Amino acid sequence: MARDMLCTQREGMDFKVQRLEHGEDRVVFSLSGRIQAEQTETLRELLEREGRRTALDLAEVVLVDRDAVRFLAHCQRAGIELRNCPAYVREWVRREEACGRTRWAADGAGGEARAGQMRRHSRENRKMTLRTLGESDLKITPLGIGAWAIGGGNWEFGWGSQDDRESVAAIHAGLDHGMNWIDTAAAYGLGHSETMVGQALQGLPTRPYVFTKCSLVWDESRKIVHNLRGASIRQEAEDSLKRLGVDRIDLYQIHWPAWHGRPESASPGSIEEAIGEMAKLKREGKIRHIGVSNFDVRQMRRALNVAPVVSLQPQYSLLARGVETEVFPFAMKNRIGVIAYSPMASGLLSGTMTRERIAAFPEDDWRKRSANFREPQLARNLRLVEILRAVGARHHATPGEVAIAWTLRNPAVTGAIVGVRSASQARGVAGAADIELSAEDVAEIEQGLAAAAG
Repeated sequence: MARDMLCTQREGMDFKVQRLEHGEDRVVFSLSGRIQAEQTETLRELLEREGRRTALDLAEVVLVDRDAVRFLAHCQRAGIELRNCPAYVREWVRREEACGRTRWAADGAGGEARAGQMRRHSRENRKMTLRTLGESDLKITPLGIGAWAIGGGNWEFGWGSQDDRESVAAIHAGLDHGMNWIDTAAAYGLGHSETMVGQALQGLPTRPYVFTKCSLVWDESRKIVHNLRGASIRQEAEDSLKRLGVDRIDLYQIHWPAWHGRPESASPGSIEEAIGEMAKLKREGKIRHIGVSNFDVRQMRRALNVAPVVSLQPQYSLLARGVETEVFPFAMKNRIGVIAYSPMASGLLSGTMTRERIAAFPEDDWRKRSANFREPQLARNLRLVEILRAVGARHHATPGEVAIAWTLRNPAVTGAIVGVRSASQARGVAGAADIELSAEDVAEIEQGLAAAAG
């Protein structure tokens, strides 16, 4: 007798689990549809509850992502039989084991032992290589946790409503998967993102690096204005320290040199005044290093004339490449580290974006007004996603992971900021740090981008 245990639908892909009884000593779960990171948690719980020998029938599985491959590899090592496994899935699982990423061994078919193994897997820390950020002492992982979206909605560049519990879980999941830095800003959610980061930091045995930004302040009507005066920068730093609950900010960045396309002269203060005040904050031990964001070469040169700047944070993705010609060469020449934001183009290249989902964006999601999410650019961008999906199939990776890996292959880029709103999203992008795109992969992406644009 078959009984439905779980049935979900996400972006048009059905997923179903049926429990098939096969005698008193064995139970078989039949899976159909697309297994993603979201479903692996439910499957893990189902398997942990079983005290009998267990098997997974995969005959109807049509696609799996990288996190699901790791899960299936762990199942196999734990003595869980994989039945009717499609050839490409079995090959991915074999490669996963060959790479040594499954580090816990099977110790019999008992449900209690298997449950313990799975719990260890769910909290197992990934090990990512470390890279030095510019001329600093910060050793960062290739991926960092982006906290823009967890600021929520009801502000100029919000992403719609956000569950605070999901935000904290997303940060913890990113840390569990090896990321060692978090990037936020005072302006994200008008202080709310920093508050959520502060909550996530509480009780951690080891604190990750915390990066935040200044220069955007708001009034009682929640209107954002730009201010580079020294007194404003200092007050922002004090407020950020309180919201984050830390004694020192590891990287303090000027968020924007100007605002909304206006000239710098439209804002009070100057780059020189702001950097000068940040240098004082550094001497006082309130910040560890100085960085800038969204600066061009001329603006970076001015900042360097005042104090050492260890990093630049530009927008960089397959859909935003303007920094490649002048900004990146200048950063490399001056040993300025680069942490790229929006490597998946604000989710557009993640592989989960559809026209239906975009049409359902709430009014306070800034992407609803973005040209990249509207025609005619949208059709081009979705064609590019299919190219990334094809490349990802060779690496058993999602389109989003391929998009992130593409940014990381640029020698100027030290790390990529991956925005996450849930634990499953954090798990779903962690594999990008392991992907090494071949010259053929890159050529296929570049040709696909050109064809999509045409």
